[in-house]
Amino acid sequence: MITVQLIENRNGKPVKGLNVYISKAGWTGGVRDAYTNADGEAPIDFDLPCNGKIVVDGKKVYEGDMKAYMKFYI
Repeated sequence: MITVQLIENRNGKPVKGLNVYISKAGWTGGVRDAYTNADGEAPIDFDLPCNGKIVVDGKKVYEGDMKAYMKFYI
């Protein structure tokens, strides 16, 4: 499981309702996604360790080694 948390850069508050998706590097056949909740968190079912990318509302925010909990300021 990978949980991605999104925090508003300007005010430090969680961002609710954004689409987050993860794709593994070299993995063909799709991606897994979720929407952020009231805490700005999107839990996505992925086995670790893995390498891939995280996309938020169509914009890549990270590419590399995944961790169980990843926080991004947007």
